Amino acid sequence: MNPKTSNHNILWVLLMLLPVLSIAQQNSKQLTLSEAIQMTLQHNQLLLMDKAKIDAAIARVQQAEEKKLPELSASTSFLLLNQPGLDPKIATGNGQPPPSTNASLKVNTALIGMLNASVPIYADGQIRYGIASAEYLVEAARLDATVNQQAVIQNSIAAYINLYKAAQTVKLIEESLKDEQQAGEGFYQPGKKRFAGPQRFNASQFASIECGAGIARSTK
Repeated sequence: MNPKTSNHNILWVLLMLLPVLSIAQQNSKQLTLSEAIQMTLQHNQLLLMDKAKIDAAIARVQQAEEKKLPELSASTSFLLLNQPGLDPKIATGNGQPPPSTNASLKVNTALIGMLNASVPIYADGQIRYGIASAEYLVEAARLDATVNQQAVIQNSIAAYINLYKAAQTVKLIEESLKDEQQAGEGFYQPGKKRFAGPQRFNASQFASIECGAGIARSTK
């Protein structure tokens, strides 16, 4: 394939891509530095995990404080006996048991209820130390979240600066491309097959500059 024809083909392809890149650039929303940092803090996965750790540590503090409260529990049980064989006796006034009533009184069920209440009086400082330990865990989780937040903010600022540099690079490349186009039009003479002058316009150089502009736009 003729190198000149190949360069012209590349040139036409790049010229066809220019409107698409321009539309994509117009549809993008311009963000300020504070807006970019705020969006990063809201959607960063590391900071979301730190928030979950803080919530879990606060829940442990509440559980430790609840151990100081009294506990109350109730339980019931029901028994059913097919052939109990019970012989209940009720003592009389003279201390003598009454005669057997097994033939007249039959008991085959029993319902038992139990109510328990407990109050912690002394636990050798376990409750107090448990609450203090849980509070320290909350503070440690918050400090970790603060450090991670500062790191995320620094990364956001660095990314915003790189984005600004990429935008300036696009402008410089577009200006260079415009200068190359004007230089090519100035040195081209109609009726001749070649460009005139030692600084003749190079189509491959035009294509390389346009490729650089496309790469710089893609980094925005």
